Amino acid sequence: MLLAEAAGLRWFTLQVAPGCGLPLWTLLGVYSALQFVLWRSARRRLELSEDEIAHWGALLERVTPTILSMYGDKVPVREIATTLEASHGIPAGVTLRYIIALARHVREHQHNARPPN
Repeated sequence: MLLAEAAGLRWFTLQVAPGCGLPLWTLLGVYSALQFVLWRSARRRLELSEDEIAHWGALLERVTPTILSMYGDKVPVREIATTLEASHGIPAGVTLRYIIALARHVREHQHNARPPN
């Protein structure tokens, strides 16, 4: 696209108004930036905050064996979260983010535990 633009060819230019064109690569850049912002905000929402850890951390540690046994029995995580909300009062969103954190932790340790080839 940039080579065609540099050569003076207007193949990748969108005509916005007569005599006013918008290069396609600028739209691609804006779209990429928006996708990156959305990805970062979604990822940030999936992590436990410091306040949640301070408030729910001890209780989450106590229910971790319950979470692992239910997960091992292939109980859906949404059901695990609602069960713990009913029995222990932990909000479902906090439990879901904690399960995601546990899965990341396990994945990282399994990856580090593999012997090098």
